[in-house]
Amino acid sequence: MFIQADRVVELIYLKYFKARISYDGLIRVERYPIPKDAMREAVYNALMHSNYSSGVPIQIRIHENEVLISNDCVFPANWTAETLMQRHRSEQYNPKIANAFFRAGYVEAWGRGIENMCRLCKDYGVKTEYTVHPGDVMLAFFAKQETAATQSATQSTTQSATQSTQKYLPIEIKLMHYLVANPRATQGQIAKYLGMNLNTTKYYLNKLGKLEVPAIKHEGTTRKGSWMVLIDLENL
Repeated sequence: MFIQADRVVELIYLKYFKARISYDGLIRVERYPIPKDAMREAVYNALMHSNYSSGVPIQIRIHENEVLISNDCVFPANWTAETLMQRHRSEQYNPKIANAFFRAGYVEAWGRGIENMCRLCKDYGVKTEYTVHPGDVMLAFFAKQETAATQSATQSTTQSATQSTQKYLPIEIKLMHYLVANPRATQGQIAKYLGMNLNTTKYYLNKLGKLEVPAIKHEGTTRKGSWMVLIDLENL
């Protein structure tokens, strides 16, 4: 379940979401439609509190500016959507699963996850809405829509800033294409693919990550992390 939780969040942000890119001086700033910590909390909650005996899988629907997450659940008596949005006591439907996520450090404290998630979204400008049905609950994230003028300006800034300040060697472009297709690859796997020793591979990874406009970055721990390519390879 830990692997499932990590990979679901990773898939959403690597495959389905497109970040708006801006620059603070020479620092690249990525802004996704929904804050990643809030999405992670929502996925963890669905996994921890789902009624697995129903046989209905957790469902996630992703649209351009809207994400819906629903799971079958058994609510405590008299609980409503308003109860979830307010500070409330924690009642785990799957206490052993919830305890495992807590002890593994995936959640900080029981009963505060939804409160923290809603606060993050509010600060980010994203609206959250719970809908409670007799046998399931649905969480909706509504992101702000950007105007066409804003998107055009962002794309123009990104392309000019990236293409005008740095060039890439053929081996670096090959490496980045590999990371797009294999975001969870280890340094050893990358070295084997490139036909290089590990030290040379580390040199190129460090170089691409420390350019004036970084081309790649690594998120998470060495064992569970993943690579992200921060530039548009189609324009190289």
